[in-house]
Amino acid sequence: MTDEKHREEKKNESIKKYKNNDEYRKKLKEAAIHKYATDDAHNIKIKQASIHKYATDDEYQTKVKQASIHKYATDDEYQNKVKQASIHKYATDDEYQNKVKQASIHKYATDDEYQNKVKQASIHKYATDDEYQSKVKQASIHKYATDDEHRKNVKSQTLSKRILSKEEGKDMSKVIEKFKKDVCEGPEYICACCFRLSFQNQVMEYKKDLYQKDSVKDVADTCISDKYLHKCLDECEDECKYQGTSRQSLWICYTCHRKIQKGKVPAESFFNNLLLDDVPNELSKLNQLEQHLISLNIPFMKIIALPKGGQKAVHGPCVCVPSDIFKVTTTLPRSEDDNCLVKVKLKRKLQYKGYEEYQFVDTKHLEEALLFLKEKNEWYSNIVINEKWLNPIPLQNNDCCPEVESMDTSTTTNETLNDNLQDRSNTEEQTNEADTYLDDTLQGVQLDTCLQPADIAQEALDALFDKEFNLSPAEENNPVSLLRTKGIEAQTFPVHYPTGKTH
Repeated sequence: MTDEKHREEKKNESIKKYKNNDEYRKKLKEAAIHKYATDDAHNIKIKQASIHKYATDDEYQTKVKQASIHKYATDDEYQNKVKQASIHKYATDDEYQNKVKQASIHKYATDDEYQNKVKQASIHKYATDDEYQSKVKQASIHKYATDDEHRKNVKSQTLSKRILSKEEGKDMSKVIEKFKKDVCEGPEYICACCFRLSFQNQVMEYKKDLYQKDSVKDVADTCISDKYLHKCLDECEDECKYQGTSRQSLWICYTCHRKIQKGKVPAESFFNNLLLDDVPNELSKLNQLEQHLISLNIPFMKIIALPKGGQKAVHGPCVCVPSDIFKVTTTLPRSEDDNCLVKVKLKRKLQYKGYEEYQFVDTKHLEEALLFLKEKNEWYSNIVINEKWLNPIPLQNNDCCPEVESMDTSTTTNETLNDNLQDRSNTEEQTNEADTYLDDTLQGVQLDTCLQPADIAQEALDALFDKEFNLSPAEENNPVSLLRTKGIEAQTFPVHYPTGKTH
């Protein structure tokens, strides 16, 4: 009894000293750590005691858990160590593996937040990890083929979706919502291989890892270009206009992807010299009729609207007929005012009542385009442009030159135009002498109203010409062969080939 009493007294003194004496406590901890690290028997004894206490003492168990959670959240090294230990135990201990699975299933079924988190992680992994995506697909196919209940569930879900889709098709609000969703994005995805504009469902994001095979790598490096990949530089504003658009990633259409995977250069690739030149400003501002008027060959084709997508297609053959540009420059009027527009009908023959195109034409645009092509395009080097091409707009209906009323004949000559110009100049001098006071206050023509239009030249043109200008620059010319004529594409579509080179 005396020894036990003495032992208890010593324990109490040691506990009291451990609590009150920092130096003694530190010394005792270091001794315990050293003994735990060097004495295996003591190590095992401490572990068994800790396990027994953890299993029987709830307060101690809670305390250990809280300490472990805190250390896991603050100590990265400890966190990685726990993860690796858990992964190793999951791979080697079947009982622990089943326990973790059951806990995860139970948590997924009862915790909505955890369920959504797992779903989002799975969706993200499916979209970014090709190996995981392929694995999920194969598992789904295998399960559908072997599990009758799963197959019935899939069929039932598919049938329900179809019925729901039909019901939504009867609801106008749902139809409008679906339409807006379908048209919110146009063909704005540029293939990095063929440079064609495509819809989102026609392309996939370009991933270099998919083209690392020896037979594919060289082809991919040759055919893929980052020309249309936007990389933010110092010139970009704080909010780049390409932020969140398709230009921030490389895309490749499925056609080019399949051919490159086979080690072949796609026929549509820019590498095959199918890349067009940039369109200069002189040609980019031309409308469709103006483009045809400056073409050396006018293409006649039947264009139809496709049933879906709002796209158009050519139906039947394309017939190219040589055009006489000199008829265009001599027939159309050109005023000293650069902002003058005229109504023009493009016909196959002048005696036909019907026309191929009917638009306003800016003669200044035609002149600038022809001068540019004469300088830059080899096919226009021999084109003669009338530098004295000046055909002012007549000021009075009764003085309108006979050429205007007989435009359908298309036989106006430069001498006749010069004579008419001289006659109109004399008339203008007499009018100006009689109405000098108007010139000082109103720089325009005398009008029947006190209001002066902004564009007097266009107003006079609309008032004086009841009939439009009828042009047939390709009349009496025979069609040329599309296959035998050299440079026919550059001659027919100068806007797309401003330099005349088709590579």
